[in-house]
Amino acid sequence: MGTTTTRPRKRKPGKDLKPPDYDSAWKEVIEEHFEPFIEFFFPEIHKDIDFSRPIELLSNDLKRIIPSGKVGKRHVDILVKVFLKGAQSYICVFIHIEIQGTGKTGFMKRIFVYYYRIYEKYSADDVEIVSLAMLTDEGEK
Repeated sequence: MGTTTTRPRKRKPGKDLKPPDYDSAWKEVIEEHFEPFIEFFFPEIHKDIDFSRPIELLSNDLKRIIPSGKVGKRHVDILVKVFLKGAQSYICVFIHIEIQGTGKTGFMKRIFVYYYRIYEKYSADDVEIVSLAMLTDEGEK
């Protein structure tokens, strides 16, 4: 499965300038255009999702179970509940999309913590969890 990386031009913030908030822009685009986003960036996942059933955005719900802590700022950018094609009941996939726009350390640890917290909250529902990371920084790693 391939990943496309967007590399926005960065500007150095001055004394009174805030750095651009690319993460919020990505979040808004994904929430408003979820199906084409998944189809373009993650086509293998797209083909298994039943888009005739409603998707459910759970990002605000999850913020309550992932407070700030030892791994730094914990913020799940997007958490979406979708149903798989052919699912007859409450079998669904939670897709956690993390937008990483800067070269911060601890990224893999944060993804693991998010995954586990999602699992803790929803494991009684017999769900599958898919974590997708979209790296938009300028680093080649």
